[in-house]
Amino acid sequence: MSDLTQANSLALCAFKRYNKRMQDEEKQAPEVPKNELTASVSWEASEYLHHEKDFVWMTLLIAVTFFLAVVTYFLIEDVFSVAVIVLMAVAMAVYGYRKPRTLTYQINSEGVIVSGRLYEYDKFRSFSIIDEGAVKSILLEPLKRFMPPMSIYYAPDDEDKISEVLSAYLPYRKRELAFVDRLFKKLRF
Repeated sequence: MSDLTQANSLALCAFKRYNKRMQDEEKQAPEVPKNELTASVSWEASEYLHHEKDFVWMTLLIAVTFFLAVVTYFLIEDVFSVAVIVLMAVAMAVYGYRKPRTLTYQINSEGVIVSGRLYEYDKFRSFSIIDEGAVKSILLEPLKRFMPPMSIYYAPDDEDKISEVLSAYLPYRKRELAFVDRLFKKLRF
């Protein structure tokens, strides 16, 4: 009986520590002033940067696909692997030639709204402003490990207003383009 009492006592102690830690975190959360709760900004922009693909781009894609398929076949001797490489190349070509949609963005006290879909602030860790040369974008870093970051493009005139509203709800974090993003930019993808 004493083991059960001791286990209950330990569980109660752990619960109290957890509860106290959660209350301390709530006290440390920044309070947003009333006037910032009503701040909102909205705009329309492309969902991603589109680079025109020319004959050379398509020729390189076909050549690289053919090379990878031949090398894979002779090393592994598996037709399925070759088929996967060819399907990936076809998907890449289709996605590369797809034109971006124009989306409506809004940032307000509820969160970030992209074409009517709400992304609440508690799903994101921070935001960054990424300089991509001719344009800039906002990168929202998610809390979930396997959720991809959200990129939002905007007109240069709106940068101050957008970052002011976002900084009322999310911390700013300085970031550069990731290696994969820089590679895709060089490949004009």
